Amino acid sequence: MKLFVSLLALVFMVALAAPMVMGQDETMTLNAAGEGNNERPLVVFNHGTHAETFDCANCHHEYDDKFNKTGSEGGNCADCHEPQATAENSIPINLAYHLQCKSCHVRFIEMDKKSGPVMCGDCHVRKK
Repeated sequence: MKLFVSLLALVFMVALAAPMVMGQDETMTLNAAGEGNNERPLVVFNHGTHAETFDCANCHHEYDDKFNKTGSEGGNCADCHEPQATAENSIPINLAYHLQCKSCHVRFIEMDKKSGPVMCGDCHVRKK
């Protein structure tokens, strides 16, 4: 009986911890301008596929006062990057997405590896 209760408690703890480990949605819609005012359709980003392949710190980054990458995980781009450049962060969120995503995709293309899109319309897909 003790073994059954212990096993049941373990299953319960794992079930409670799973949402914390899988903190991000599988797919998410990136909206750099907040609500509205977007020149192109919003980007649907497959976080799950990227999270299976890359270390979280590749995208979820922070820099110290000497611009050294501290490599923290978690958080959203909009936690630091505003729609417009600020004194605290000179890279607006729109540019942050483009620098982060596109530069990674270009690096993979240069290495002759499978890569994500680099052209505007491949990420910003217009509904038909």
